[in-house]
Amino acid sequence: RDIHAGRRADAKAARRERRDAKHARELGPHLGSANSPASVDAAMSRELAAMAGGVDALARRARDLALANERNLEVALRLASAAADVAAEELRDASLEAEADLDWPESSSSSGRADARAGSFHGSFDDASRTAAAERRTAEARRERLSACAESVSDLSSRLSKRLLHDEWSATIAAFAAKDWHVDRKKPRVRPKDRRCNQPKARQGWNKRAMRETGVRVCVGCERMLPTTELIRVARMADVDDGEGDEIDEKTEKESRGDESIDEEKEKKKNGGKCKWSVAIDPGSVAGSDALLRMLVDPRGRAADAAKHPAASAAAKRALLRRDRNRARAGDSNERTSEVDLGFNLPRHPARRPTNALQGRAVYVCRRGACARAAFDPKTRRAHRALRAAGAYAAAFASAVEDVCVAAEIEDGVDSSRWVLERAARDGGGTPGRWSRHPRYLDERNGAEAEGSDQTFLVWAAERSDFGTRRT
Repeated sequence: RDIHAGRRADAKAARRERRDAKHARELGPHLGSANSPASVDAAMSRELAAMAGGVDALARRARDLALANERNLEVALRLASAAADVAAEELRDASLEAEADLDWPESSSSSGRADARAGSFHGSFDDASRTAAAERRTAEARRERLSACAESVSDLSSRLSKRLLHDEWSATIAAFAAKDWHVDRKKPRVRPKDRRCNQPKARQGWNKRAMRETGVRVCVGCERMLPTTELIRVARMADVDDGEGDEIDEKTEKESRGDESIDEEKEKKKNGGKCKWSVAIDPGSVAGSDALLRMLVDPRGRAADAAKHPAASAAAKRALLRRDRNRARAGDSNERTSEVDLGFNLPRHPARRPTNALQGRAVYVCRRGACARAAFDPKTRRAHRALRAAGAYAAAFASAVEDVCVAAEIEDGVDSSRWVLERAARDGGGTPGRWSRHPRYLDERNGAEAEGSDQTFLVWAAERSDFGTRRT
């Protein structure tokens, strides 16, 4: 197959070459151009001489360039050649004029006879002689100028040849010296503390110890690095299928019987089956607000789609009941939610991680409506792409998350409806962890920094003496 392909390529190239040759023969020399390359070069030489102020000025410029620096020999040779071409053309024109004036005795014989009768023959002969002498002097001067230009071109060519030879010799020596004669030798070792990956990084003002203690994460909307206590967590979970339990029981029964077809079914599911995902707000990230928890628990509320997954709704109910029980223990049971109303009994053991009630891949978004709109934009789907669940995007869920973030910013006393993110502040590269400061939100009305958008007061990078101790 490769041989036939090569033959077809060769045949195609031969046909193209024959076609181009026929086309060139039909057009004639220079592919039909009205000006030949020689005439174009001659015109360029004349223009250079005219711009320089004459052949002598052009020749002097070439000599000055050559004396100033040997690296200018190519340019000097080009100018000297142009001066020589113009000098040769001027000498040729002068020779043609002199040949045309040699016919004056024949042309003036009849008129000479007529003038002889009037006694003026000797005067016309003297004028013609003076004109011929002046033309001979002009031709001689132009011949000397051409000889000087030719000598200059020859001298510059010789100097350029010597310099090119020296350049070739220097390049050969440099290439020989740069060759690595020990390609198998051990590379020099770089100490771990000198490696680039271990050098101090900007991290928007944080350091490693502070990031570990406060649990810093990056907002998927504005890409600011903030503590998890100031962010809302959005987790990815597998969809709940009603027939999943029966399928698992059937599979377990086959495995207990030792059925060999179970491996084939696993392989088929691995190759052809696709896992479907659901995305929900982690109630543990809003567990400090009764209003936000009630928005997630209310099945007919605006934010019902934000915790539509059974695991998310159950976690929201647990968080709300836990807050009510703690409030009841403190003696404030005026607005206590009953367990019977929610249809859920609170377990008596505390949650393992109150801020991470749902397990799985997750992203974080600020408690601001502007960040939610940027993270859950229907065109970019930034949050869902980060969760590897772009197909699970739903406009109802995006609207619910935005409502939750707007409610959170109202609690904080902030309005982000007119905020615009400044994208030009990425001075540390493309990764948010390499930026030196937080990206800023600007007010679209006046272009100034938006009021209430600055959260740099949450960033601390100093070494704390109580690190590692549990704070109460």
